[in-house]
Amino acid sequence: MSKAKIVAIEAGTLFTPTKKLASARLIIEGNSIAEVGEAESVRIPAGAEKVEASQFVVVPGFIDSHIHGCGGVDVMDGS
Repeated sequence: MSKAKIVAIEAGTLFTPTKKLASARLIIEGNSIAEVGEAESVRIPAGAEKVEASQFVVVPGFIDSHIHGCGGVDVMDGS
C-alpha cells in the first residue's frame, strides 16, 4: 500500500472557518487537512511537496449547494 501524498502550502493569508492567519502553513495528507497554523509553528513533514503561495490568500473550497430542483422537479413549484 502506498503512502498518502503530503503537500505543504505556504500561504500569505489563510482563512479557516474560525480564524484568519497571516503567514500560515497548511499540511495536506492524501485527501485530508492534517494541520494548519502559523508558519513557524507547523512543521513540514519530510518528503512533502511544497507549494509557494505566500503572495496569495488561501481559503476553503466554496461549494454552492443552491439548486432549483432535479429529476424533473422544480422546487419553485412547491407550495
